[in-house]
Amino acid sequence: MKSLSIIIPTLNEATNILQTVQLVKSNSSDSHSIEMILVDAGSNDNTVDLVRDIVDQVIEDGSLAGAKYKSLNSGAAIATGEYLLWLDADSVVPYQFDDLIVRHIEKGYVGGAFEFDFDNKTIKYQVLKWINRFRYWSTSKYFGDQGLFCSRKVFEEIGGYPEEPIMEAAYFCRLLQKQGRIGTIKARMVTSARRFEENGFWKVFCFDTVLWLRFLFRLPTSRFGKQYWEKNQNRT
Repeated sequence: MKSLSIIIPTLNEATNILQTVQLVKSNSSDSHSIEMILVDAGSNDNTVDLVRDIVDQVIEDGSLAGAKYKSLNSGAAIATGEYLLWLDADSVVPYQFDDLIVRHIEKGYVGGAFEFDFDNKTIKYQVLKWINRFRYWSTSKYFGDQGLFCSRKVFEEIGGYPEEPIMEAAYFCRLLQKQGRIGTIKARMVTSARRFEENGFWKVFCFDTVLWLRFLFRLPTSRFGKQYWEKNQNRT
């Protein structure tokens, strides 16, 4: 039996966290040992209380706010699993996700992520979904809402998530690719469209596009981190 640790970073996620954690339990295959670790960056709602008795370990540290890479690394530091999965608090894992991860790595991949999808099925979000799919199909650089995963061994070899205030998952993928192949599991990780709905679809789309192009052409992105976290200061 393989062991999988799931690290869930949170900040004021009371609306979503209970469903996310419950679906981890119901969508797992029961073929592997699952450990859930909640890393809360100082919520002022009842995020932690909702799932404290359901998850296996909880980290509460307000200094993690605005630096998601710290939350991801903090969770991994106390994880006991052979494999690691980082899961956003507003994302829904696919059915038997744990089996899919284990089989993917056993095929020779050093890591990967799941196919991306939105919970909003209107036309503009479906178009954006396919734009995103083209992006990661062509580059194998994923975002955090796709459920990035790798083995503990590889994670330790590359030194964890780099100290990047934004785009931490894509930078992490860049490090993973130095260790070997990473690839997409064709099962969908469904994530909330709330960031687009709350901040304006086209504003978020343009911001994300500029950020991605800067990353792609290896231009600095860190100065955009402050802008991002100011707009999303109450969310992970």
